[in-house]
Amino acid sequence: MAKVSVITPVYNGERFLAACIESVLGQTYGDWEYIIVNNASTDGTGRIARDYARRDARIRVVDTPSFLPLIDNWNFALGQMDLQSRYCKVLHADDFLFPECLSQMVELGERHPGAGVIGSFVLKGQHVACDGLGTETRVVDGREISRETFRKRLYVFGSPTSLMLRADLVRSEQPFYDANYLHADVEVCHRLLQKTDFGFVPQVLTCTRLHDESQTSTVAAKLNTNAVENLVMLLRYGPGLFDADEYARLLRRAYERYYVVLARHVLRHGELHALRHHRQRLQAAGVPFSPWRFTWTSLSEAAARARRPRDVMRWLGRRAKSRTPA
Repeated sequence: MAKVSVITPVYNGERFLAACIESVLGQTYGDWEYIIVNNASTDGTGRIARDYARRDARIRVVDTPSFLPLIDNWNFALGQMDLQSRYCKVLHADDFLFPECLSQMVELGERHPGAGVIGSFVLKGQHVACDGLGTETRVVDGREISRETFRKRLYVFGSPTSLMLRADLVRSEQPFYDANYLHADVEVCHRLLQKTDFGFVPQVLTCTRLHDESQTSTVAAKLNTNAVENLVMLLRYGPGLFDADEYARLLRRAYERYYVVLARHVLRHGELHALRHHRQRLQAAGVPFSPWRFTWTSLSEAAARARRPRDVMRWLGRRAKSRTPA
């Protein structure tokens, strides 16, 4: 059997950690090790992890030497993987796996050795997410699926929990996750798919919990980072994926969408710190932020909203509620 390293980097994850661990213990596939990396947690995370490790020798608990930033912790955790492992399965502490997750993903990987990134449908909250590859397709060329995500804004990668990776690819990329990207998990998929294929199991194999303390809720959603991160990734990978004409068209569309999404977000929430984040993000990527374009797009969106009275009333209600003392 091909060994799988399941890896959970965790900070203060006691709320869901036991259920996460139980989902690994409940796998129908047996050849795995489970590494829980405790990032200087101040709650019961370490106690819960060590209790399970005492009961099952396949579980190993590693403590970081000191508290690490999020992406640094992810990279540190991947460095603990057994050198004999053929596959790497990241599992976030607030998520869980369905029983056939490892067996189904390993089966696809063994049948198609060229597929270094393997995904599946994911239960996200109460809804099934990921676009999939169709009912018959299991493996596609990596560069082509990377192109299609930019062309059609496909959602095929999901989250780190919904992917299995070939371990040699993980070892070849140091550091694996690039801390310059807030969506480092998506960026590394594009990076890997320049040299490997993408496989997809058309089953719901993982669950990503949605809650107030998750990374999605606390950072990405509040700053509305999807559009800017997609733009920055297109700037990085687009020139190598598309001819000059198609790249220019996609870039124009990405810029148009970016300013519309940002304008709507600021109008809806009035969060100027989100605007500051976006300006800094583009500047860090070497791309100038256009105050004129943002202002013009905001005025256009505000005018369109003014023509819809119900939207105006909802917006005023949200603004009033946000200013009501707790």
